[in-house]
Amino acid sequence: MAKVFSILTLVVALVATFFGFQSKELVGKLQVAADRDHTELVEKRAKLIKTEKELADTKAELATTKEELSKTQIELTATKSDLEKVKTELAAATEKLKTTETELADVKDKLKKIGDVPVDELMKQIADMKARIPELDAKVAAGEKEIADLKAEKEGLIAQKKETESKMATQQKVVDRYQKNIMQKGIRGSVLAVNSGWGFCVLSIGDRQGAAANKIMIVARNGQAIGKVKIINVEASQSVADIIPSSFVRGTYVQPGDDVIFTGEDKVREEPATPAGNVPALPTLPGVPPLPQP
Repeated sequence: MAKVFSILTLVVALVATFFGFQSKELVGKLQVAADRDHTELVEKRAKLIKTEKELADTKAELATTKEELSKTQIELTATKSDLEKVKTELAAATEKLKTTETELADVKDKLKKIGDVPVDELMKQIADMKARIPELDAKVAAGEKEIADLKAEKEGLIAQKKETESKMATQQKVVDRYQKNIMQKGIRGSVLAVNSGWGFCVLSIGDRQGAAANKIMIVARNGQAIGKVKIINVEASQSVADIIPSSFVRGTYVQPGDDVIFTGEDKVREEPATPAGNVPALPTLPGVPPLPQP
């Protein structure tokens, strides 16, 4: 009986030892998992802080853009004033040119007309006119020179007018782009970063590339459209865009490296998710080469 009891005691001790090792291994696994979760949490918090800083920088960039827009509008007003001044000067120069040409014609007529007078009077008039010829020739030369100068001045004013109108047109395009929120079709870029938790991504196109807020960009992968994003903030060389989940192919989501292209759409249309495998082709634009196929 004592032998049986000893055997049972030994068995119990072995079982306890086995479960002890199992518990220790489980605790080790749980500790590793907890450490990994803590590391991921720290990384996510750091990424969140970085994203908040980028958003603050975007707001500052937007304020700078608005200030530049205000300066451009002031310059445009000054340019319009200069153009009106040039037009006034051009009109005055044209009128002066006409007057000078009329006076020159009168002088030439006086040289040609003699009239019916006695011979002695005629000879006297001829002598007088001969004496006045150098003076009249000088006046004609001065008049012709003045006409040439006025023509040159007129051409200069016309050239200045064209230059001013061209400058005003260029500045007006800048103003129209910001006031009317214009974005040219065919502008392309790529996805730099994605924050799926907050539902936005960062694009490689910004104000310098012609990006504009509230425009819809098609997201493409391997030459095929997979969804859409909407630009919400524009920086100098980057943009922040909201992801439109309903526009993506089922089982697909935007990721860094995806292409983005603007086709002229600026309104979000609610679309049912496309079944997996039914990927629509990326729309083409006139004069814009398609994205390369894989």
